[in-house]
Amino acid sequence: MSVTDLKSGLHRLVDVVADEHLLTAVYTLLDNQASVERDFWHDLSPAQQADIQAGLADLDAGRIQPAKAVFARYQ
Repeated sequence: MSVTDLKSGLHRLVDVVADEHLLTAVYTLLDNQASVERDFWHDLSPAQQADIQAGLADLDAGRIQPAKAVFARYQ
């Protein structure tokens, strides 16, 4: 069964089920899973994404400093 078939079947079943407790349980389960699968990347602004990409490029290029040295500058 494909994902599309499963989703269609779930829609049909939800339409005929009247048990509020069961519907609440299914809703909670699906809502929790959806929040786990949601990627925060799309919630970031383009500037934030660019900053992260620049940081990853620095890391790949070996431009790193120990955290202790960075924190010492701000104390």
